[in-house]
Amino acid sequence: MNFISNFLETISKDKNDIYLFGAGFVADVVKKFLEENNIGFCGYLVDPEYLPENESDRYIDGKPVITDKDLSSDVSVIVAVNPEKFIPNIKITGFIKKLYWLDFNGPFLLNTKYNLFDDDYMYENHTKLIDTAKMLQDFESRRTLMMFVAQKYAGCYFKDYSHNPEYFDDDILCPNEDEVFIDCGAYNGDSTLGFLKWLKQNNINSYKKCIAFEPDNKNFEEMKRNLAFYKDIELYNIGTHERKDVLHFAGDNKTASRFAEIGGVSVTVDSIDNILKGEKATYIKMDIEGSELSALKGAKQTITKYKPRLAICVYHKIEDLLTIPQYIASLNPDYKFYLRSYNPTALETVLYAV
Repeated sequence: MNFISNFLETISKDKNDIYLFGAGFVADVVKKFLEENNIGFCGYLVDPEYLPENESDRYIDGKPVITDKDLSSDVSVIVAVNPEKFIPNIKITGFIKKLYWLDFNGPFLLNTKYNLFDDDYMYENHTKLIDTAKMLQDFESRRTLMMFVAQKYAGCYFKDYSHNPEYFDDDILCPNEDEVFIDCGAYNGDSTLGFLKWLKQNNINSYKKCIAFEPDNKNFEEMKRNLAFYKDIELYNIGTHERKDVLHFAGDNKTASRFAEIGGVSVTVDSIDNILKGEKATYIKMDIEGSELSALKGAKQTITKYKPRLAICVYHKIEDLLTIPQYIASLNPDYKFYLRSYNPTALETVLYAV
């Protein structure tokens, strides 16, 4: 039985009234999940500073928003806030008799049905997970892997994480002169700006080129504005993939725009090899919502010939943690692998190949 099934079975037998702690985005995700599984709840608990001033605003879809001081009978509480923002100040006391702590921000937001390490996944892939651990170069990488697996399998609410800059972690790599940085999933240019900041912090005042790919039109226009005053920047309003093609695209004008079988628009994609035409890359970053392996296949010639350092997100699909390091190693067995997470939830986990 996986942790979601266990959670649903346990909470369905809970005799106390059920409340959600939190009334924001994560609480809305939990609300929908409970409704899909026919689990009722009575309302929302919030800290006093988050209680709306007007009583008329203290309802969400007819359910009250209250503080623990308003409770008058025993309740069980599902923690439904993002620990990235703050550690919830809630404990078993008074009328609060039980707390449920699950990482709703990871498997639930990313896709409840398909992004979990359930019993079948663990049984079928435990040897491959061990193989991945053996590929990692340091204790911190192996510890990150174990925490990530625990969170995806057991629903652990909070894990330790790195506070270094994501993609530009000085504990793992440092920049060089004449960098050619490839930014796949560039969003509004924030990671390209992070790259430029990383150079400056390491007293490097030059680079050869930055190439940024962002298929979402609104994100791309914002990126153009943000990077307009920097030299030697090439911007492509396309996605990166295994080959040149036109794919459906589900854009949200935020950070999670992604390719999909059914999307609102169709966009052009191309491979890194086609774009570079044999030119050198020194550093490739990918955060492209599950298309990382396809994009890596489209960079096969570049990776094989030049061995650029790689920073690849591996949390979007359950198989990425297994398939991506194996594929990179098949292109160049000299790569050394590191794993870091930059979020207390099951998000923002990056594989480095250097």
